[in-house]
Amino acid sequence: MYLIYLSEPVIILFLSVLLDQVFGEPENRHHPVAFIGTFIDRMDQYFRRLSTGRLGGTVFVIVVTFIVLSIILIVQYASSIFLALYIIVSAIILKFSFSLRSMKDHVLPVIESIERGDLVTARLKTSMIVRRDTTALDTDLICSAAIETIAEGFVDGVTGPLFYFPFFGVAGAFFQRTVNTFDSMIGYRDLRNARFGWFAARLDTVLNFIPARLGALCIWLASRFRGNESDFRGIVSESSKTESRNGGWPMGSMAIALGIKLEKKGYYVLGENSRTPGPQDVREALAIYMLSFWIFLLLFVIPFSILVFLLVNLSIS
Repeated sequence: MYLIYLSEPVIILFLSVLLDQVFGEPENRHHPVAFIGTFIDRMDQYFRRLSTGRLGGTVFVIVVTFIVLSIILIVQYASSIFLALYIIVSAIILKFSFSLRSMKDHVLPVIESIERGDLVTARLKTSMIVRRDTTALDTDLICSAAIETIAEGFVDGVTGPLFYFPFFGVAGAFFQRTVNTFDSMIGYRDLRNARFGWFAARLDTVLNFIPARLGALCIWLASRFRGNESDFRGIVSESSKTESRNGGWPMGSMAIALGIKLEKKGYYVLGENSRTPGPQDVREALAIYMLSFWIFLLLFVIPFSILVFLLVNLSIS
């Protein structure tokens, strides 16, 4: 029985990965993260009435996050009457905190459109995965946008939430996911959100500080396993070229790993002296993404999950 409890977080983790690979992501209207986004959107006006400054935004994040985590913990507690039920329920919830198969589902249509010579469709598909004007992008910039999405998505959708799973369980993973959702909705420097979204943006930066750098390391290791020769020291210099303190790490790592130039016009250029990317580079980036996921699981998430379990139980006994 002790062995079962010891492997509980590992079982939850692998079951959640299995669910991801078999079922992928549900439609937005059925996705818990989409529910959180809708809840944030509806509650936004009420907290802005409290204060449009940092106070209102800070209270907003704290209250909504508390509600989300309370629901998760209550559901987990209710399912704990049976260990098997608890594991299944926890795995289902955990699966919604990260995304693996969906990256391929979103990016492959972009590549396939380019390979058919259909730039109009490629631009449309790209507009669904990036926040930039895609109407005039050429093939190089479309491929760059897709690879940037893969790299950033590895942190936002994998290392970010799963970094907290060994230490705080499913609730920890969803805590990061909720804050990340807040950041994507109000964490902007525009007139409306500069002060109100300040806390969400700063908290997201803090929570992703280590995951972003671990993500860059995993991407680099995965690329080495796949025979791509690159020097990790180059990632450090590339990472500072983006406005985001965290986003430059996985994108810089992918640019160095593939030996390509990633560019967002008017914002940044990574790997400036390298060649421009093509569809095959996007496919290679997807392969690196998948291998990076397993490296992160095997080298960090699983060992730390077991270690934390042992430390907690030793302290109790």
